[in-house]
Amino acid sequence: MAISISNNLKKKIADDHERLNIEQLLKEKSADTCFLCEGPFNYASEAIEADHDIPEHEGGPTSVENLNLAHKSCNRFKRNNSSILVKGYLPFKRFIENNDGAKFDDVITSFFDVEPKEIHVNKIDLKNKTIDLQFGNGTHKSNIPFYEDRVPQEKEPVVYTYLQIPITSIFNDSVQPRSIKLNQIWKLFQDLHQNPLHEPASVRLRDGFRDGPNALLMFDGQHKTVSKLLLNSGSNIDSAVVDVKIYLNLNKELATILVNSIQSKITKLGLTKVEFAKKMGQEFQHLFEEYDKYCREQDDSGSEDGFVKWVPTEKRKRAKEALFEGYKIGLIEEKPDEQPLKIRDVLKSGKIKETTFFNKILSTLLVRKPLTVDLELSNVMRERERDNIRLLLELYFQHCLNESKISEAHIRAFRSQSVIVHLFACLTQYVAFIFKEHLLGKNSQESLLFVDLKTRNSELEQAIKRYTQHPIWKSLEAGTSSKTVDFRNLLQKNQSLTALADEIKLNVAYMAALETLKGDEIS
Repeated sequence: MAISISNNLKKKIADDHERLNIEQLLKEKSADTCFLCEGPFNYASEAIEADHDIPEHEGGPTSVENLNLAHKSCNRFKRNNSSILVKGYLPFKRFIENNDGAKFDDVITSFFDVEPKEIHVNKIDLKNKTIDLQFGNGTHKSNIPFYEDRVPQEKEPVVYTYLQIPITSIFNDSVQPRSIKLNQIWKLFQDLHQNPLHEPASVRLRDGFRDGPNALLMFDGQHKTVSKLLLNSGSNIDSAVVDVKIYLNLNKELATILVNSIQSKITKLGLTKVEFAKKMGQEFQHLFEEYDKYCREQDDSGSEDGFVKWVPTEKRKRAKEALFEGYKIGLIEEKPDEQPLKIRDVLKSGKIKETTFFNKILSTLLVRKPLTVDLELSNVMRERERDNIRLLLELYFQHCLNESKISEAHIRAFRSQSVIVHLFACLTQYVAFIFKEHLLGKNSQESLLFVDLKTRNSELEQAIKRYTQHPIWKSLEAGTSSKTVDFRNLLQKNQSLTALADEIKLNVAYMAALETLKGDEIS
């Protein structure tokens, strides 16, 4: 296959010589090696593309200096990730794909080219509770303090210490025979670029707590350790160190029990969507304050888009997410005088799942793209957006989840993902319709930034009432027409209602009373 460089990309190259000879120049630059995965090119069979090192949306120029050749599959994997992320990961991805089922010790020896060596326990001081260790690479640690914890029903306490040790001193433990999973490595590898303070891995002394030759066996933390080693790509891996908790007297049986507890018996409590949104806001709050200070020094009003472009390249994707998560928190913070029915109360009641609320409602109503207007105006627009979304949510809660107004069967239908997606899509289209004179050139989702829904509250309430009073909802309980059966199947499978809803006139025109039902829509 030929090198694929689009005409659109070529047109962006300012230098005439580079534009006319771009394929040959990039081929010479590549040395027949993929810029991202470092694997060789097979020009006869592989699809190869030009890739921006610094993405265009981050200001990267379209020039030979900033372009490189990459496998099409590697370039697709990169998407919007920075080159530094994928270049550290893709060679490992290629290795695992070629060595399916590889375990920790396979990765250490074959990918990182490390041959683990035994250690030597030189001195155990029981009185002062210290230990000396000499590692296989010639380094040693003296007077390392160790600690003891009593375990119920065990005669001897568990003895342990914390230390940074060279990767050349770690063997895989037979109590942890799992193969390395790429998805887990990718998640950890990305996170470690932002959050290096992960808890240490767990190792134990193979031959117990005694003087003499020994070995350190890792029984928990293999994925984390591999991910950390990938951060050292391009440097001397033999000098890499790993944070570990060393169990000095943990036998294989107890280590197996501990591994099972870590992986299955003890549920790791993840953050709720609300908690995650709040933490994202906290994480970037100090950066936003620094950006605000920077803008004042530059006599610049600043903007959401400006903030994202101001943070370091490797944090921009997360900065966008932080803005969006912060807006979610702004929505669920209560306004007691304005919200008779609290969002938190609805979430706690279980009437709607939290994940559905965040992923199917807020993610479709909030404008995710950072605004380019100055911060003062964007604050006004975001507050208007929050108030408008709260009003739409209030109408939804009152008319679709209120058991005093509708049956339990109807509530079940109205809380389904398919209905939620369709209803709120219709509502945003309806908003765009009734405020069309104010929204020239703006899409239906952006409309919530520019209009005040309180001025048309009664019309919105009538629209959502008409939606809930459509005959399809009563037909779902006992109806057997083909359209009713099809509608019911779509709900059960969480599939899109749009096409069938338009066919039965459950749409914006019906909600706006521009179209009346004839009575045969669902027959």
